[in-house]
Amino acid sequence: MQYSTEQLLWLANHGFHSAILRELLPIPASSLSEDSSLALGLALRARGQFAAAKDRLLPLTTASGWQADNAFFAVLEIDLLTGQTDEMIARLNQSPERLGTERGRLFQARMLAKTESAAGIQSLCGLASDSQISNHIRRLAAFDAANLLDKAGDFKAAFELAQKFHREMAGPANPQGLLEHLDQQIDALNQGFRPHWLHSQTPPTAFIVGVPRSGTTLLEQMLDNHTQIEGIGEFDGLSEIVHTMTSQGVSPYRFAELNESSQANLRSIYVQGARLFSTTPDAWTLDKNLLTWSSLPFLAELLPTAKFIHIQRDPRDVAVSIFLSWFDYNQHPWTSNFRDLYAVLYRAHALITRCLRQCRLEHHVVRYEDLVTKPKDEVQGCLRLLGLPFEEKTLTPESNLRTANTLSVNQVSQSLNQHSVGRWKNYEWMFDEDWHQLAFAAGY
Repeated sequence: MQYSTEQLLWLANHGFHSAILRELLPIPASSLSEDSSLALGLALRARGQFAAAKDRLLPLTTASGWQADNAFFAVLEIDLLTGQTDEMIARLNQSPERLGTERGRLFQARMLAKTESAAGIQSLCGLASDSQISNHIRRLAAFDAANLLDKAGDFKAAFELAQKFHREMAGPANPQGLLEHLDQQIDALNQGFRPHWLHSQTPPTAFIVGVPRSGTTLLEQMLDNHTQIEGIGEFDGLSEIVHTMTSQGVSPYRFAELNESSQANLRSIYVQGARLFSTTPDAWTLDKNLLTWSSLPFLAELLPTAKFIHIQRDPRDVAVSIFLSWFDYNQHPWTSNFRDLYAVLYRAHALITRCLRQCRLEHHVVRYEDLVTKPKDEVQGCLRLLGLPFEEKTLTPESNLRTANTLSVNQVSQSLNQHSVGRWKNYEWMFDEDWHQLAFAAGY
């Protein structure tokens, strides 16, 4: 079917890229409208299929409609993510009419920061403070600048800039719904809950379980280098299933009450999307969707043969990394202040560690700090869980040709290092005794 422009925009804005891929990828490029071609290119980019995304997007950059600008800047984003700085500069210089636009100015500032950090920071801060441009561009500029300030050692300025924009932009962001969702699961576990063991055979499927900024991308990039593992990034299949169920008035936590046909149909949504680009039928798919950590009991029933790799990191380092990044406040309303960060991370520790053990999920635990100091030991533990032999290439995430499409792209494109271990000490004034007790409970 051909989606209308409104439908395509809705799917894209709600992160349902797999639905777009399933419908549009089989259609010959010559038969797609410009709207559909753009949506497909953006969906491929979101899935980390950057070469294929460029193939779809580049022809649109010379069109005359709104699709042309969106395609052009999507290609620039791919250039930025993949380190193609020269190509990015050349594209901008070949389109001087776009230099003066909001997005053009943002990319110019980003390019400047690549060669002249101080000048780049100044340019980004100028964009961030310009009330005449959109809040979206201001946010991107502000958090780019905050991370450059952090890298330069100006920690107070980095914190104050991030804090300023969180306060201005978060608005009425309220994490209460998430907190109640986590508390309900913790209460159920306290009462002895265990998932229904449903009979289902699915292709080899593994999940990386960890809160944002805990090292999920690094671990995925390392394991994805294995010949029998296919990383699928922050795949949206789980979100699509939850949306499908809730739109029909069925709670995801009543999955076991569905008839076998309905269960199979929902599983197929996940499996087909997860293996859309699979080239090896027996390979493991490795999913690092950020919903996984908060939905373990549901996943145990949806995919009962799945295996789980739990990555832990010092919660204080996680908090700093999240605070200096911008997350969509609608999806992650708890990321804009340390009070809400603590409330969620406290519950996350309680839920994940308890659920993996009590629900008897096949799992392995990795510590981020050990992953960057003793990578071979940690990777071998993950591979034993999956029944796979060790391969040396898993120790070099920077060699992975499938570039990560997450906030961690700059870190995982480098060789393993300990630069982010103990980062919280640069912001020690933000952590009270509750934080230190949480860290202690997590083994730090």
